[in-house]
Amino acid sequence: MIALALLHPRQAEPVHRWTFDQISLIRVGRSNNNDVVLYSAVISRHHLELHYQAGVWWAVNRGKNGTYLNNVAIKQSRLVDNMTLCLAKSGPRLQISIADRVISAPSSRLSTHVGHTMPELSEDDDDEMTIVDMRTEMLG
Repeated sequence: MIALALLHPRQAEPVHRWTFDQISLIRVGRSNNNDVVLYSAVISRHHLELHYQAGVWWAVNRGKNGTYLNNVAIKQSRLVDNMTLCLAKSGPRLQISIADRVISAPSSRLSTHVGHTMPELSEDDDDEMTIVDMRTEMLG
């Protein structure tokens, strides 16, 4: 199981939480076809992917404005419990919580990547980012 918490810049309590179980790919971005939809001018339509492979969660940046771990831009990074990723330098922060559970089967609507290497990074298809409000919604 993996959970994501959208952190407020000045409050201790998260603004929103998403919990995923039995899923091996989670997509984050502005587009409504993501698993986690975040609207912000600095977030790409397809900004971040979280992959579960061989017992390990990985973060893969897909956004034009980058994904940051400890103020360092990442292309991909192994995730550990309680780590915080920042979407773009000044964008929203997601705290990652990972529970030690075996994922037995991926969700039928999500693709699975086989093997121990991460997929190749490709350019994001965003031409312009115009949405400026910071609302969130959970796809169901």
